[in-house]
Amino acid sequence: MKSLVHLGQKALLMGTAIAGTVAGFAGGALALPEATVIEKLRPIPMYMLINDEGQPIFATITDQSGNESGVTGVFVSPSDAENLVANRRTESNQLLQEERAKADANPEVIAALEEQANLWEEATILPIGLDRIYQFARSNEAENLTFKFLPTMEQLNAAAEVTQQEDFPGVPLFFLSVQEKDANGQDVVSFPTLASNGGDGQGEIPVFFEVDPILEQLDDFPENEDLSINVMPLEVFIAKLLDSDLPAEEQEFLEAMTLIPPMESAQLIQSILEQQQQQQQ
Repeated sequence: MKSLVHLGQKALLMGTAIAGTVAGFAGGALALPEATVIEKLRPIPMYMLINDEGQPIFATITDQSGNESGVTGVFVSPSDAENLVANRRTESNQLLQEERAKADANPEVIAALEEQANLWEEATILPIGLDRIYQFARSNEAENLTFKFLPTMEQLNAAAEVTQQEDFPGVPLFFLSVQEKDANGQDVVSFPTLASNGGDGQGEIPVFFEVDPILEQLDDFPENEDLSINVMPLEVFIAKLLDSDLPAEEQEFLEAMTLIPPMESAQLIQSILEQQQQQQQ
C-alpha cells in the first residue's frame, strides 16, 4: 500500500482554503447548465433534521447588525444524524427534569425546555438528494437559510492526513491524479476515469466522499507511477458549480467529475430497495 501521507504532500488541485463548512446557494448564473448541475448532485443522499411539520430544524444566528438568519445541518452520514437526535433527546429531557426538580424552578425556563424537548422528540431524519437541497436552497422558501454540511470524523481525519492540515475545512471529496510526461517531456496531469478503470463511464472522473476507494485504486497502478490523492471540500465543489466566471478549463474539469455516494448511504439505499421488493412479493 502506497503511503497516504506521501501522496498527500504533493500539489493539491482546486484549492482547499475555505472558511468553515457553511455553504450558501446564492442565485445567479451557473458554471454549468442547470440540468447538468442537478444531474451531478442527484445521486448523492444527504440527511436533514425536520420537525413534525416537515420544516428543517435550524439554529438562529444573529449577526453584529442584529440581523437574524438560520443555519440547518446537512449530514453526510445517517448514523451521525441518528446519534445527534438521540443525544439531543437525552440532553433536553435531562435539563428539563433538573429544572423541574429545583425548589425555585422558573416557569419560563421550564416552558422553554419543554419546547426544546418536544422539538427533539418530534425530530425526524429526512433522507434527501443533494439536488433537492440545491433546488430548495435557491428557492424563495429558503430565504436567509444557509446549510452547514457535517462530514464524518473518519473522513475528516483522512483528509487532514492527506493534506497535512490540522483541521480540514469542510466535507472532503477525494480523487486521484497521475503525474506524467508528454511527448515533449513536459509535466502533465491526468485523472483516472471510470472508463479507464473498467467501468461504463465515458471519461468520468470519480470523486469519492471516502478515501478507501482511492486507496483501493492505488493498488491497480505500478509502484513507480507518480500518483497524488487530491482533496477538495464539497463546499468548494458547490461554490464552483455556482460560479459563472469559472475559467473554461475548470468548467470542463468540473463537468467531468462524478460524485460517488458514500458506502453507508449506498448500503442503506440497497437495504430499502430490498425491503420494498420483499413487500411487493
